[in-house]
Amino acid sequence: MIESGKLELLVKYKCINQLFEYLDSEFGVLQHKKVEKHTTPIWIDKNQTSFLQLIEGLIDLEYISPRPNQGKEKLIRECATFFGIKLSKNWKSNLSKSKNELNSNYVPEIFRSLIQLWE
Repeated sequence: MIESGKLELLVKYKCINQLFEYLDSEFGVLQHKKVEKHTTPIWIDKNQTSFLQLIEGLIDLEYISPRPNQGKEKLIRECATFFGIKLSKNWKSNLSKSKNELNSNYVPEIFRSLIQLWE
């Protein structure tokens, strides 16, 4: 039987691996190199806000969840570190500004791309 912590890591690895295989098949992000078991994925988009919008969306939809007493901000920081992103000092205000200045019909580019890909 697999310990719950190890199982959680295995599930995360499989999800990330599937995501990168999918991105590679659609966009060639990995330049036809498979993600190996001990390779840390790297976020390649230069737009930090799209990453933040995606991660915050996944948290808000409860697809990923902070550990007890961790909070959303710390989880976002951990995700950024995991993907090799150095967050700017004003990342929180940039994310907040991107949400507050938009009209109610706005869908972030990263979500439109994902929706288009599924269609």
